[in-house]
Amino acid sequence: MMPRIVVALGDRFAPEALQILRGAGDVRCETFTRRDLLAALGDAEVLIIGLDHIADRVLFDASPKLKVIATPTTGLDHVDVAVAESRGIAVVNLRGADDVLREVTATAELAWGLLLALLRRIVPAGEAVRRGEWARDAFMGTSLAGKTLGVVGVGRLGGMVARYGRCFGMTVLGCDPAPSDRILCDEWLPLDAMLPRCDAVSLHVHLTSDTERLINARMLGLLRPSAVLVNTARGRVVDEAAILDALRSGRLAGYAADVLDGELTFDASCSAHPLVAYVREHDEVLLTPHIGGMTREARTVTDVFIAQKIAGMLGAGFR
Repeated sequence: MMPRIVVALGDRFAPEALQILRGAGDVRCETFTRRDLLAALGDAEVLIIGLDHIADRVLFDASPKLKVIATPTTGLDHVDVAVAESRGIAVVNLRGADDVLREVTATAELAWGLLLALLRRIVPAGEAVRRGEWARDAFMGTSLAGKTLGVVGVGRLGGMVARYGRCFGMTVLGCDPAPSDRILCDEWLPLDAMLPRCDAVSLHVHLTSDTERLINARMLGLLRPSAVLVNTARGRVVDEAAILDALRSGRLAGYAADVLDGELTFDASCSAHPLVAYVREHDEVLLTPHIGGMTREARTVTDVFIAQKIAGMLGAGFR
């Protein structure tokens, strides 16, 4: 009997990856609600999820035959790895797949897009035109050339953003205890020494106990009032209450984020989140719903990698 594989990604899962899995097992690929997913896992041996599902003790209790849980993400904050490992369930993700990840530029591109959109006020300007307003003078922006960019976490994605900064004529400062390539930045500094010199800061660190609330009230107080902050890492890398306080008091000029603290618990609506409430009335905040990796190219590369990894494990008798 072929192993049962449940893919909780629906139409987002790349067709090329789905074809690989169908050669390795009996595949059910759908977009599930939490309740439907738990009901579908009874005899599943492999589960593939995205950031819209949390693999916690309840999920593992509902899948007694599970041998592999996989996610086409670098982060694992939506998977209770300790519980999985205690039950002998292999956890597969993209961390460490350097040859694959070098091809995936989507999140770095989004970070740069958010920075440009924030400084050039692209979103409110476009919305004004949609309302029939041609108000050119209302949307004075800020240029990047000649400014200073701080990159916090200069690994794969941070390194890409550092290169973008140089292409735009910026001075690039790096903060990373073990950078991927020291030539990427003009200067390397500790965080508290870097922040006062920056016009813009982009965050590219993994969420760990060391990076949780890394950008807190004290660190925000080191920034120039004209500085902006871009976060495509994880919501808990910043203290969002401190971000809101700095925005309201004029001590931070802008904040753009593709991630929010608590997003794993969102259902269809994020309306109750304080930053979402704030952005309804303020143009200096720009939020997107964790779309960093959501390009066709990125999904194909990462989904195919995960599918090949699982097919290889099953082919080698990992059951």
